[in-house]
Amino acid sequence: AFAKQGVSTERIRFSGADDKRKFLDAYRLIDIALDPFPHNGYTTTHDALWMGVPVVTLAGDMAVGRMGKTVLSHLGFSEWIADSHASYVEIAQNLAADKKRLASLRTTLRETLARSRLLDGEDFARCMEAAFFEMWNTSSHPGGKNRQETKCSDSQSGLEGGSTTSNIRNLLDGYLLPIVPRRRTNVTFWHGHFPFAFWCIAALKPKVFVELGTFKGDSYCAFCQAVSEMSLTTKCFAVDTWEGDPHLGSYGPEILHEMRKHHDPLYSEFSTLLIEPFNKASERFEAQSIDLLHIDGYHTYDSVQADFQKWLPKMSKRGVILFRDVNVHGGNFGVWKLWGELSKRFPGFLFEHSNGLGVLAVGSDIPDPLQILGGLNEADRQTVRRVFERIAKLTAICKEEAQMEEGINSILNNIPSLAK
Repeated sequence: AFAKQGVSTERIRFSGADDKRKFLDAYRLIDIALDPFPHNGYTTTHDALWMGVPVVTLAGDMAVGRMGKTVLSHLGFSEWIADSHASYVEIAQNLAADKKRLASLRTTLRETLARSRLLDGEDFARCMEAAFFEMWNTSSHPGGKNRQETKCSDSQSGLEGGSTTSNIRNLLDGYLLPIVPRRRTNVTFWHGHFPFAFWCIAALKPKVFVELGTFKGDSYCAFCQAVSEMSLTTKCFAVDTWEGDPHLGSYGPEILHEMRKHHDPLYSEFSTLLIEPFNKASERFEAQSIDLLHIDGYHTYDSVQADFQKWLPKMSKRGVILFRDVNVHGGNFGVWKLWGELSKRFPGFLFEHSNGLGVLAVGSDIPDPLQILGGLNEADRQTVRRVFERIAKLTAICKEEAQMEEGINSILNNIPSLAK
């Protein structure tokens, strides 16, 4: 069969059973793994991914034919899932032609798998315990009387020890900068997140910050302003073609020209504007070199997912990714859908106001303030959202930093009332 397709026998190897180490070493000779069908692999799929080898699968109609889809969907690699024989071949061909992607996957797939719930034995045990407990509950308490409650995961649990007020004050104190934003255009839907941009820079202190999709620069210049005010050594990069997209519409060079008049005198010493597509710009950055990434390009599901997958290998162990418009469900906006998938894989926090801003901790060594933010219980999350919304309103009316500082202190002193 292979010979009929022009594949000589010299290019084919059959490997028998061997010890585990030699078996895994064999994956170093493999660039792409083809999942069998109609019965998929499962353990071997994990083996391949662990060794940095992408897996192409064909989703079938039965459970045994959808194992590969389950694994890849959970990891965020739905583009490797085929729904026909033709697409199975096409996906494999596209991967084989992209040698840079294969090289990147070889070094990042293991970490992606290791950070996922697929390898979280403790979480799996909790879920099994919850399932068994629910069975016992149902049989022991028919009709729902005197039922006891249990949870599968404690990922949303609150901070240990102390009151809600002190916990939230500890999270925010020292990182809420009383900055009055310098850059305000008519792109008002981002203005509600100015306070978080300042807090994020103060809490993360990134070495490298990248924004994908800058337009008039309200968000980007806010991050740069925080870097400048704190005298950090952060290198900042704005990536955009400054030509528009189907959501923003097309526009001319005047947008970039006007932004440069504000940006260059203030931030050009540490900030670079990269006038090129996102994919091309990604080649400028080494793997695991970016601490903070703001994805704000074309907002369809496919586009944002592609941006996430392309740039995830660039994220450092301290890496945090921000997604804008997470709370926009109209038209063909799909960031909300991707956020729903990714927030199951990584700790995160969602701001619901101003079209929504998702904060996703993708690194394995996230600074404490961002770890705490992602671990708040729902009640404390709502309180933190109210705090940032109140401070955002201050940025719209305050002209001096002294006013901002006074207003922030007043809000923090009233956390108990916001928590109700």
